[in-house]
Amino acid sequence: MKKPNVNPTEPYTVPEACMAMGITRRTLYRYTEAGALKAHRRKADNRIVFWGKDLLNCYYSTK
Repeated sequence: MKKPNVNPTEPYTVPEACMAMGITRRTLYRYTEAGALKAHRRKADNRIVFWGKDLLNCYYSTK
């Protein structure tokens, strides 16, 4: 996994999060299921998003 180049205060969709971290969707979901990464739901369209700060925390906790 590479260090994500993200803004900590912005939400990222599943494809954006995968691209930023250099991982597959399945790996992203595994991190979420394991509790290493927190997923959020957007109120507007009910899609899953990941905040930049959570992506960075996941990177540092799994390193």
